[in-house]
Amino acid sequence: MLQVVAVAAVAPPPAPQARSKLEGAARPIFPFTAIVGQEEMKLALILNVIDPKIGGVMIMGDRGTGKTTTIRALADLLPEIKVWLT
Repeated sequence: MLQVVAVAAVAPPPAPQARSKLEGAARPIFPFTAIVGQEEMKLALILNVIDPKIGGVMIMGDRGTGKTTTIRALADLLPEIKVWLT
């Protein structure tokens, strides 16, 4: 069983060396629309994409419940963003 809790914290950006590892990693993406069940979690994630003022979504659950797969599938749907550091 998954529990979804909204939070108002922003995760820090990954370190440059971690970013280069992530960019070079090729991983298959499971389609977000193919995820069955977990409707509350999917709704919370979609609402957070639509309105980032919600502050984020914390997903907790047992291993193998699809937390990471769902997040990666949703991230694959979103356009890339450019981050400007000042």
